[in-house]
Amino acid sequence: LLLVVFLLAFYPYRRYDGQIFTLFLAIYAVHRFLNERLRNDTEIVGLPALNMTLSQNISVLMLVVALGLEIYQRKWGTRVPKAP
Repeated sequence: LLLVVFLLAFYPYRRYDGQIFTLFLAIYAVHRFLNERLRNDTEIVGLPALNMTLSQNISVLMLVVALGLEIYQRKWGTRVPKAP
């Protein structure tokens, strides 16, 4: 609920189309990563040195995708016209 309220409040300040989705993807990935850190009922998957679960690995991938989308949109995205 807090994420939806934040995204709705940020909507008038967006600079280009798709920025709200990118922001949602990044914030949700960080939230999910931290939430999975609190759990202790899931197995470690991947590199044992990183000590991350499957959901945490997916969250890191989501964050990388969100950052890639942000960079793409800043360079080639459609700008939103400023309100008068």
